[in-house]
Amino acid sequence: MKNLKNKNAFSILGLITIVGIFATLSFIIFSYYNISIRNSRDVQRIDDIQEITFGLNNILTKYSKLPKPINGISITSSGKLINSQGFFDNGLVDTNIKYYDPLDLIEYTYSTNKTRDRFQVLGLLENNWSERNSLNFKKRIPYTAGEKLGVFLKEENNYPVQEYLKDSIELSHGVDGYVVYLNNEDYITGENIIKEMNYRIKPRASCLNILKNGKSKGNGIYKIKPNDNLELDVYCDMEMDGGGWTLFYANNGIEDSEISESYVEMRENIFSGNTYSLTNLNEKTLVGMNDYRLFTNNGAKEILITNLASDEKRWGKIFFDSPSTLEWALGGNVLGKGIKKCVDLPEGAYWGMVDENGKNNYENLVQFFTSGGNNWGISHKEYNCNGYKLSVLPHLAFYTANNPHYDRRTRSNTIVGGIWGGENQYRYFIR
Repeated sequence: MKNLKNKNAFSILGLITIVGIFATLSFIIFSYYNISIRNSRDVQRIDDIQEITFGLNNILTKYSKLPKPINGISITSSGKLINSQGFFDNGLVDTNIKYYDPLDLIEYTYSTNKTRDRFQVLGLLENNWSERNSLNFKKRIPYTAGEKLGVFLKEENNYPVQEYLKDSIELSHGVDGYVVYLNNEDYITGENIIKEMNYRIKPRASCLNILKNGKSKGNGIYKIKPNDNLELDVYCDMEMDGGGWTLFYANNGIEDSEISESYVEMRENIFSGNTYSLTNLNEKTLVGMNDYRLFTNNGAKEILITNLASDEKRWGKIFFDSPSTLEWALGGNVLGKGIKKCVDLPEGAYWGMVDENGKNNYENLVQFFTSGGNNWGISHKEYNCNGYKLSVLPHLAFYTANNPHYDRRTRSNTIVGGIWGGENQYRYFIR
C-alpha cells in the first residue's frame, strides 16, 4: 500500500513537472513565433515604404510634381503652407498593389512640401522589444524614407496627426503635444519644431534655408532672397561645420582683417543704391548693413570666421542668441600654429579655436556688450595671446542708418574687426 502511494505521488509529481516543461517550451516557442511574426511584418513595412518611395520618385521624374496626400491636413505658419500630410494610396502611383500596414490595415503616412517636389513616407515598426501584438502605437518605432520634411505625430502615442485631426496645424497656435520625425534618427519637439519648420517658409532666404530645404549643390554661388524685394547672388559654404553659411565679408589677403569703410561711408553707399558683391572669395567683398540685418531677421544665429591662407586651415565661430542678446562663442583662426590657450582673456564670451586637424585647442571668455534695439556689437578690447595681438573692435556690428548716436562716437576707419593677422585671407560667414 505504501509503495502504491509513493508510486501515485511520483506519477502526479512527474506529470506536473512534464506539464511545466511543456508550458515553458510552449511559451518560448510562442514568444519566438511572435517575434518572428513581428519581424516579418516589419520587413513587409520596410519593403512597402521602399516601393512607395521608388514609385513617387518615378512620378516626380516624369511629371516634376508629386500627387497630393489622401485625406491630408495642412501644416502652416501664419497661414502660409509648409507641408501637407495625409495617407498614401496606390492610385497615386498607378499601381494595383495596395500598400497598408500589415497589422492595423491603415495606409502609410505620406507628406509633401508646399511645391510638391519633395516627400517623406512614414510607417510604424513593431521592433523586437514589443511586448505583444498590439495596436498600441506608443510601442512602435517610426520608420521613414524620403527627405527631411518632418512628419507630425502625437507625442503621447505616436499616432500620425491626420488620423485624428481634420484641420490644419498652425504653428503660431502652439506645438505642444507633437513630435516631428525628420528621419529615422532625428526627431524634434517644442520650439525646435517651429524653428525647423520656419526654414520651409522662405526656402531661399539664406544659404542655411537652401541647405535645410534640400537644394544644396555644394560650395558655390547661390541666388538668395532674404525678402520679397531683394534678391542677391552670394557665396555659400555648404560644408564647413555642417554648412549653410552665407558670406558677408571677405578681404583680398593683402590688408588686415578689417573692412576699411566707416559707418558713414557705408551708410552713404546704401543710400545711393550701391550694392556689394558677396560672391568672390579672393577679392574684398562685404554686405551692406541693410542686407546684413535681413540675414539676422531671418533667424541667423552664428558667425563663422575662416582664414584661407595657404599655411593656415583654422576657423572659428561666434554664436549669439539674437541680435539684441549676445552670447558669443568666437573661434580664433590665425593665432599661430601650436597655440594652446590664451590664459589672460577676461570673462565674457566663449572663444573656441579649431586647428587644421579640426581639434579644439582652447576655450576662453571675452567681454561683450549689446546695444539697443535689433543692433548688436562688442566693446573695443585688445588682449595679448601668447605674444599675438588680439583686437576685438566695436565695429563687429552692423547698425541701421537711423542710429544717430553711432557715428558721433570716435571710431577708426573700420567697420568689422577681428584678429589682426596681416596678410591673411579672412572670410566672415553668417548662419
